[in-house]
Amino acid sequence: MFSFLYLFAPGMISWLVRRHFSTEEKQGGLFSHSCEILAYAAIVMALTAAFLEPQGSVTVEVLENGMFVVRYGTKALVLSVALAAALGVCSAAGTRGFTRYRRRLFAAALAAAAALCILVYGTGAPAPDGMLRISTKPVRINNVFYESDIPIYVNENGESFIQVQALSQKLGIGYEQKRTGLFQTQYSLGGQPFTVNVLQSDNGYLKKDGELFISFSNLNQIEGIQVRNSQTLADGSGREVIYIDNYAQHFQYDWTKDPYIAHALGGIDGSSYTNSKEAFLENYNAGHRVFEVDLRLTKDGSLVAVHDLPQNKQGKPMTLKEFQKYKVQGKYTSMTFKDIALLMKKYPDMYLVTDSKETDEALVTQQFTSIVETANETDPEILKRIIPQIYTMQMYDTIMSLYNWNSMIFTLYALPDFSEREVVDFAYQRGIGVITTHVGKNQSMFFHELYERDIKVYMHTYNTPEEEANLKRGGVWGVYTDFLKP
Repeated sequence: MFSFLYLFAPGMISWLVRRHFSTEEKQGGLFSHSCEILAYAAIVMALTAAFLEPQGSVTVEVLENGMFVVRYGTKALVLSVALAAALGVCSAAGTRGFTRYRRRLFAAALAAAAALCILVYGTGAPAPDGMLRISTKPVRINNVFYESDIPIYVNENGESFIQVQALSQKLGIGYEQKRTGLFQTQYSLGGQPFTVNVLQSDNGYLKKDGELFISFSNLNQIEGIQVRNSQTLADGSGREVIYIDNYAQHFQYDWTKDPYIAHALGGIDGSSYTNSKEAFLENYNAGHRVFEVDLRLTKDGSLVAVHDLPQNKQGKPMTLKEFQKYKVQGKYTSMTFKDIALLMKKYPDMYLVTDSKETDEALVTQQFTSIVETANETDPEILKRIIPQIYTMQMYDTIMSLYNWNSMIFTLYALPDFSEREVVDFAYQRGIGVITTHVGKNQSMFFHELYERDIKVYMHTYNTPEEEANLKRGGVWGVYTDFLKP
């Protein structure tokens, strides 16, 4: 709204000054007056842009629909008003009747306008109290629960605003403010600057009792800060909770739109655990796009796709050369990780979930070093579609030191006696968005606490629609499967 006013207000000011501070009889109708206003506006706009556009105080933003918005900073506003008034004075002074009394009246009007601007700026243009209500939702900031310590207001449009200074203290980040113009204040939250212009309505900020409040939508745009509003509490009360944190966000979970993960590259001919090329091709053609694969190291340290590494004729674990000749169940093509990397390059919409079995740090390092090196040799882009499963909290640090993975799953089958609270907090604080568990831990409260933090649950391994339906009724998002098809 104010950008629109900035366009035409200078012309109107010039015309009003000339019209009301000169006694010369005016001629002309509405059309001629409109043309005069537009002419004044064009002159002021051109002069303002010429002076201030190089400084960035005047910008033109082109919108997606082809329209454009001219945005004025404080300098541009003050200069345009001053130029408009001067233009009107010069025009009026060239006519009869611009008396000393009228000059004094004009000066008094300018002073009153300046005082009003200062008053508006000093109070921060707070929203009327009647248009705000106090939020009753509890808030978790960096996983610490606050019932009513943090002031949060909701406006008539349902938009939530949180007090910036209190939030910065809870997040442990810096907060600064300094006045940069008549209508603008420069703020910094966590080292990231943003500007509040009190003349802009609906800009996602408000001031109340001398404190700045920022909307959740604007807060989400500050890099490193995440807001999840209206998550349902897991305590069964039905109340909603707000989550705000500045935990590092490493991971993306677009692939979870698919509720199925093809277990061991999917079943084939009624057989599971083949991890074979034929199994992959059959399940890919059936619509699967997310595949889990079992990985083992051969005797000579090469990574291959197999659940249990077979033995050679001497009863010893196979070498790479021996494995490459091995036929799964006597008929299916076995694959090395290099073969899988080539498939991922050929099928760019395929995601791969690793089941690397090992928890020993040295073996984990060896396996994932091989994954990273092989993928880089084949096509570095495929690393973005490899989803490691971790089995312990310590494994997270080990594999993150090797590559900044795009996604990750915390799988619990190797932790029979895990603490549910530790798992929930560990995953949330590291941005892990998927937990895999099994039927022995299908506990309603555990699942609710995961979903409260926007963490999805997959379970393994299920192969009938009835099983899948029962799991989903219990809060499970997706399943590992041998034979269910998308």
